[in-house]
Amino acid sequence: MFIYLSKKIAIPNGSLLHALAWNPDQGWIACGGESALLKVLKLENTVGQPKKDGAAPPTSNLSMNQTLEGHEDKVICAAWNALYRKLTTSDGTGQIIVWMLHKGKHI
Repeated sequence: MFIYLSKKIAIPNGSLLHALAWNPDQGWIACGGESALLKVLKLENTVGQPKKDGAAPPTSNLSMNQTLEGHEDKVICAAWNALYRKLTTSDGTGQIIVWMLHKGKHI
């Protein structure tokens, strides 16, 4: 497996991340951290310009960058259920939220 940085994701300055979950089948990334920060991003794969050897490098476009609100403390855990397209997150108070996709956005 080869991994390379294709996108930089803006996180508020000074915010520490404690949770990261990736759904590779659908391109969703969830980032959680301090101050109840929870962001959901959607990466769309595209094909870039061919390299010198003729191989086309995969690239990605950020098609969604949404901040979810509902936690009151730092988000410490995030997990995707790819089959049902749901995200489960938990914070430092023990609150657990199950998020689902509704009309193209997480609620």
